[in-house]
Amino acid sequence: MLVAGSPAAGIPYYTHVFHPNVPEFQPLPATSVPAADITLRQFSNNWKNVRAALLKASSRYKKFADKKRRAIPALRAGDFVWLSTKNLILKVPSMKFAPRYIGPFLIEQVINPVAYKLKLPPFLKIPRTFHISLLKPVILSCFHSALPSAPKVQTQRGVEYEVAKILDSHFRSYVHVRATCSPGELAAKAASLISKSYVHVRATCSPGELAAKAASLISKSYVHVRATCSPGELAAKAASLISNYSRNHPVFLQPSDYFWVKNESMYGLPFGTRGSEELLMKILSLTSQYHVPQEIERLQCRRCVVVGNGHRLKNSSLGEIINKYDVVIRLNKAPVHKYEKDVGSKTTMRFFYPESAHFDVQLDNNPDTLLVLVPFKPLDIQWIQIMFNDEKRVRKGFFKMPPIIWDADPQNTRILNPYYMEVTAMNILRPLLSKKKNVKPTTGMLAITFALHFCDQVHIAGFGYPALSNKTQLVHYYEEVTMKSMAASPHNLTLEAMAIRKFLQHRLLQNLTYF
Repeated sequence: MLVAGSPAAGIPYYTHVFHPNVPEFQPLPATSVPAADITLRQFSNNWKNVRAALLKASSRYKKFADKKRRAIPALRAGDFVWLSTKNLILKVPSMKFAPRYIGPFLIEQVINPVAYKLKLPPFLKIPRTFHISLLKPVILSCFHSALPSAPKVQTQRGVEYEVAKILDSHFRSYVHVRATCSPGELAAKAASLISKSYVHVRATCSPGELAAKAASLISKSYVHVRATCSPGELAAKAASLISNYSRNHPVFLQPSDYFWVKNESMYGLPFGTRGSEELLMKILSLTSQYHVPQEIERLQCRRCVVVGNGHRLKNSSLGEIINKYDVVIRLNKAPVHKYEKDVGSKTTMRFFYPESAHFDVQLDNNPDTLLVLVPFKPLDIQWIQIMFNDEKRVRKGFFKMPPIIWDADPQNTRILNPYYMEVTAMNILRPLLSKKKNVKPTTGMLAITFALHFCDQVHIAGFGYPALSNKTQLVHYYEEVTMKSMAASPHNLTLEAMAIRKFLQHRLLQNLTYF
């Protein structure tokens, strides 16, 4: 039998895949050792042959692959193109009957020969840079000498069209208004109502009372944030309430966690990393940063606030107060842009998972914000790898489609240690159950657990859901989602409310809003 690397097989050992790379040899002057000259010539000839064979194979593969590819169209800024709906989620009854392309859209900028930035209408809230494979030039001819009209706009209220011209009108509504109008009736009602209201206001008005309350509230809020922070005090209280409480675990996962058998995890995701070690090593090699920034690490006493997404933050005017904390932790896709007055503009960390990563990386975060992945399943880690390597997107396995374009910096991305998920589920929530069963914490509850292990002072804002019986109350400060949509949630919201209330009672947490 011939063995690769043996002279009889005709394959030099240095071309074997397990041998270190050997550079191609350049012509060298003759030496006094003929055997050395012969060996060098053999090295050079073998490498040339290997290179020629690889180029020939690559050319052959390209020849057959190009048969299934269309030529790249010559596109310039100012051209109009059709946009493929392949990766878009359209509000249509069935994707089978959805249009394959929408548009046309104007090319604003040519990023590179295969990437183009389009001018999209405001209702398409998606990134504006697309690969050329998703674009098709608009071709005008003698049959179609003008661009198509603007597309229909699909909204939650239905299909809307742009009005081109009003053809006719009638006055039925006006006649109805004239028939039901009683002169003087409105004035009498208004006079009565305004008079009562004015008397009520005059009776309950205390000069200076409002100014005193406002000054007191603002003063207390500022002092509340800057209150004396005692290092170690929070850790001592937490250790008395949370079993197996420890601050000796690394905050984020790092490659060194998988070089030693003693660090092998007992659980799989989301409570451990068992079975996902190889996948984690690949993604950790891309991020290359695994620690908290030095300016936070060296703080003698860390003042933290975990900002929830609750509707009670709306019109709270807590923005300036939130910005005063050393560490501001935000959750999932909660926006900051246009809500700064109520939620602030500072973001130190943002906890998320793929399905909740629909936030604007630039507008809703700061340049140094840490994007902290909370891995619930191995596919969550794979999604990060796909985004950073720009690989083929995976659609199956998610309960909601994650972003297909995610322009985040790998250097600012971290993976949260599953230890915090294990503590939240096993040591905080399960003891509150009468029947011991598995629970799946929310990102907000997980962030509170993390803060109790990482910070020396923890405040919360915007936590708490409406009553489960109230199906019409809005849940979040930034969107019109009600408790009705939470019916199928896998989280035990009542249990988490009990845990937060317990922490508030024992002074581990302080609340900037009501709970």
